[in-house]
Amino acid sequence: MQQSRSGLDLQSRLKGEMRKILGAVASGKTKLARHKNIVAEFRKMNAETVATRVHIKIPDLGLRKGQVAGVQLQGIDVAFDPNDPIGGFTMLVVGT
Repeated sequence: MQQSRSGLDLQSRLKGEMRKILGAVASGKTKLARHKNIVAEFRKMNAETVATRVHIKIPDLGLRKGQVAGVQLQGIDVAFDPNDPIGGFTMLVVGT
């Protein structure tokens, strides 16, 4: 049990560090290249989830030909901070 807890602690620490780094990169305070070790460790930790398949079934939205609706999907980590999205995408659904 202790080993899996330490794995969770490592995962939480790396996620927190990456969020800080990405925030600093976005604000122009640093460059990602300066954090190669942490980025490599984070990518290694997430290597299995990079190619995760997603199947999305879109219900009939009642759109007519030429109409469009935007649907935003966000990923959250409920174990880390459920109020802070960690990724996502926006789909445009077009009526046919």
